[in-house]
Amino acid sequence: MKQENIHDWFEQAKDFAKAERELEIEHWIKISFQLRRDYDNYDTLHVIDIPRQMLDRWRWLINWRLAKYTCQYPREEIKTYYHYYDKRTGLETGFNTLLSCFAATKAQVTRLKRIMEQYIIHETQNNLFFNPTTDERLQKIKSKLKQKYKNVEAMEKKVKEEVIKNKAA
Repeated sequence: MKQENIHDWFEQAKDFAKAERELEIEHWIKISFQLRRDYDNYDTLHVIDIPRQMLDRWRWLINWRLAKYTCQYPREEIKTYYHYYDKRTGLETGFNTLLSCFAATKAQVTRLKRIMEQYIIHETQNNLFFNPTTDERLQKIKSKLKQKYKNVEAMEKKVKEEVIKNKAA
């Protein structure tokens, strides 16, 4: 089993970030304070909608708001709920969500392109008899790349359908 080094992990993280930028994902968070009475019985007291990067700076406001409602309703249960989403599409963000899977498939395409380019450069410099049209490894990489492009198209279609479904609801 091949052990991955930290450089590979950083490259994957860069590819994922690049895919998110290409998709123009805007990370936002909706924080709601709810007064819970029963499982299905609750009142929403307040909702804060801020960009994700402001969450750490505004933690004091969330704590203050929670303390205020706890003092206001001392015998009731006050809960704070966090909902991470993309502002532009309205889709949920996070692990194993549709948007993160779409970004991951785009990142896989970027990674495979880079591997293919590095392989071609390496082989042209070190192999005198390298022919890109007949090389078996290169053909395998190209077939995998075609499959990855099909995966990206399928995920893009799913995302568009989900956005339309969310806007209709």
